[in-house]
Amino acid sequence: MELKKMPNSHCRNLNPKGFTLLELLISITILVMVITTVYAAFSTGLKAQKKQEEANYRNQSLRQAWRMMARDLRCAYVSDTNKNAIFIGEHNTGAGNSDKITFVTALPGTGSKYGGLAVVSYYVSPGKGLIKENKGFPSYAPEETEGRLFEAAPLVKSLDITYFDGKNWSEEWGTENSKISSFSLPLQVQIKFVFENDKKPVTELIPVYVKK
Repeated sequence: MELKKMPNSHCRNLNPKGFTLLELLISITILVMVITTVYAAFSTGLKAQKKQEEANYRNQSLRQAWRMMARDLRCAYVSDTNKNAIFIGEHNTGAGNSDKITFVTALPGTGSKYGGLAVVSYYVSPGKGLIKENKGFPSYAPEETEGRLFEAAPLVKSLDITYFDGKNWSEEWGTENSKISSFSLPLQVQIKFVFENDKKPVTELIPVYVKK
């Protein structure tokens, strides 16, 4: 019995057809485009999340700094009969070329083991932000001369303070360059915070003393 030879066309149909080089290139290109798009979306999401976290941390730092300074300033205390009970605002004398404010506060829980009156200072320290320094009030705690430091707001890089006496705003209060007595309190204190990576200052106004 003689076997018939099958045509070559039938033999070619029995083998699966593979991908051509062009098809592979097109597939790889599409895959790269998809991966690039997904990565770009993921990266954008991460940047947005990081930016939001930084904004939240900045706002939290601002609230903490303002709340702490407002609480202490509203309880500021001066006395004509006690030379230690004074209010001093120095312009551009603190570390980092920022203002410094020093006063006595009558707020309990000042950090002194005696409680009650204590001397507090606020200034900016490079790399540490807004610093609050507590010292014992000399009349009550003369041995507490070394201040205890607290990082009130780490993101603050500059502090600018002005004082209102009822008529004018002044950059200093109770210093040799100021005509205002350190045994008096300003009516209001305006504080400008400048935060890291932010050139625009944030301004807060704090009432200190109400004339009777």
